[in-house]
Formats: sequence, structure tokens, C-alpha cells
Amino acid sequence: MFLSNDLWHRVIVSGGVGGSDNYWDQTQIYTDDDGSGGSGGGFTAPGAWRHGKYDASKSANSTFGFSFGYGESSRYDGSLNKKYGYTTTYGANDRPGAGSGWFGGFASHDGNSGSGGGSSWALTKDAAIPRGPITAYDSSYNPVQTRPYEFIDQNEFLFTDVKSISGIWEGNGKLLITIINSAAAISCVTRHNNFYGFSLFLLFEVSST
Repeated sequence: MFLSNDLWHRVIVSGGVGGSDNYWDQTQIYTDDDGSGGSGGGFTAPGAWRHGKYDASKSANSTFGFSFGYGESSRYDGSLNKKYGYTTTYGANDRPGAGSGWFGGFASHDGNSGSGGGSSWALTKDAAIPRGPITAYDSSYNPVQTRPYEFIDQNEFLFTDVKSISGIWEGNGKLLITIINSAAAISCVTRHNNFYGFSLFLLFEVSST
């Protein structure tokens, strides 16, 4: 158990799927009311379908998204993230929310569109990590806290051979890890300074609900 269980102490994340608009028997794929949600996962998460066209312009990744650790909730008046969010709205209902992840996805605020998935991430030697203070906003864009990522310049808890698989057509993302690096558990609550070195195969699948 880490000394602090918060967004800035995460070492492994599997992104959640974004919501889609309503299903209708007469809706044809690629037509105006095709609003499939962005599948969760991937170091760059899939975007969403907006009015039958795929939109990757706001895909969450290792340094960008709606917010660090939060996906966006749907709103009637459009995104409160005015710099990057969708501010133009359409339709009165069936507006889906976005998936959370290392960085969460953007909601479409549109009844004929899906919303973006959240990105996956793991702490590796070459992981992309935002430098300096990171502000997290909740799903309604209220500020939560600002602080730097805790493990940015250390060698504990490093994962290797990480592959991130987005949940194309099947929802949530998967994160496959084959080796965890040997490290001293100096940032965990333990009675002894134990060293761990082992190999394993892990498959994480995280639901957004």
C-alpha cells in the first residue's frame, strides 16, 4: 500500500471506455446518428464518432486529456474546459460521458456523438510524465488539487515490457505486463526493507462503471 492513495501516486492505469449515444434500429453505420464511444485504453486512447465521422482531434494520451485522472461528464451547455473541450452542443438528450484513465477523455455534449475513452499508462523508464505541478479537475471541471507526480525521478516500481491494448469494439482497455523490475519497497508501508525481484504476466481490465 502506498503512503498516499491518490492520482499523483499511480503507477499503472488502464483506461475506461467512453459512452455512446442511443441505439436505434434504423441507424446506419457512418450516418449522422452514428455516435459510437471511444474505446478505452491505449497510450493514446481512441477518440469518438461524431455524426458518423471518427474524430481523433481530442484523444487522451500520456500528457493530454480532459483532466489528469478524470473523464468528463456530459453537460447541457457544453464543456467547461474552454481551451480544449467541445463547446458546441447538439440535441436535447442521450449525451454520453467520457472514460477516465491516466488522462480522461472528452465528452461530446452531443446527442449524435460518442465520447472519448481514457488513456492507459504505466511507470516505465521512458514513460511520458507531465513535468511540474499537475492540476486535476473532477468530471464537472471543479479543481481537485495541484501537485507534481511523485515518482518522476526514481527507479522504484518500474514496469518493463508493457503493452497497452485499446478495447476496440469491446469497451475497456487492457494493459499487459510481463516483467516487474526488482526494486526496494522504500515507498510502501512495510516493517522491513525487503527487495523484490520476480517475473509475471498480468492482464488488467478496468471497467468505467
